Amino acid sequence: MPKPTVYAFVQDAPGDLLEAVKTIPKVRYGASITGRFRYFLAIESTPKALEKVIDRLSAAGATGVETLVPMGPAMLKHSKMEARAAFVSIQAEPGQAENLYDRVVQMEGVGGAALVAGTGVDIVAEVNGSTDAQLQQRVLNVNGLRGVGRSDSSLAMRQYKRPGA
Repeated sequence: MPKPTVYAFVQDAPGDLLEAVKTIPKVRYGASITGRFRYFLAIESTPKALEKVIDRLSAAGATGVETLVPMGPAMLKHSKMEARAAFVSIQAEPGQAENLYDRVVQMEGVGGAALVAGTGVDIVAEVNGSTDAQLQQRVLNVNGLRGVGRSDSSLAMRQYKRPGA
């Protein structure tokens, strides 16, 4: 059974935060990403214990850390690491989050998704593709679903997965 996971988007960090997170055992996955954030992290931690992990990230120079706490089952980055991946943060139209989540997780190329509590985000989805064109089309398919109020997509550029995770 997967351990409780909290997701974090990091706005900035000096140097290579992916190297730094290798020394933080609770970080299961990390990626440098495009978009308004520089990094995405999957942290195996209860929300209560998360403060210590955030302190370690801050000590490594991470700033602008926004956390998303899953509200139910979540399966981001438990799948095989794909060469081409994107993370889509979705703000659902009012009253549509659960229904939209059910449709997102069934879409081809969605490696996982989570209903989350966070600032302006209801769902985070991991979208994979074997080519750039395929990934682009799959992200567009997710963004185009009925019930999506707003979305923000970030491409994973470099990825780290903790050995054994």
